[in-house]
Amino acid sequence: MDPTRFRQAMRLHAAGVCIVASGSGEERHGMTVSSVTSVSAEPPLVLVCLNRNASCHDPITAAPAFSVNILAAHQTEVAMAFAGATGLSGPRKFEIGRWTQTSAPVLDTALQTLLCEPAGRHDAGTHTILIGRVVEALGSGGDGALVNFDGAMREVAASTRRAA
Repeated sequence: MDPTRFRQAMRLHAAGVCIVASGSGEERHGMTVSSVTSVSAEPPLVLVCLNRNASCHDPITAAPAFSVNILAAHQTEVAMAFAGATGLSGPRKFEIGRWTQTSAPVLDTALQTLLCEPAGRHDAGTHTILIGRVVEALGSGGDGALVNFDGAMREVAASTRRAA
């Protein structure tokens, strides 16, 4: 399959925007990703796909803990900073947003943050599939989510309808 056509097709798959982060202090690393999914509820596992060409790939995949920060609708600025679109790099990215340090950096205003310990790592094409065992979920939700659709960040409002 032609890679360009494949990328065009995948741009039409709406996906939540997250920041995966690890480390502490001047050794903090983070990147914006939209390839995150749950794997298992028992035990609680998630997977994230990280581009091996990203400068923070190696520090994140080698870390003893990492966070998956699920972004709220209003967090385009932080998503773009961690995507490298603002010119900030390394720990300077963490100047955008309000961060707390636990076993990994936590974006205080994220919809949810999943604190993870590495449970597996697999090479897949240009990316590494990093599987994390979720040890804690932090956050209380919000009014909506940030999604990547057709190459742009878009805000999705929370539904006013509640499940019965």
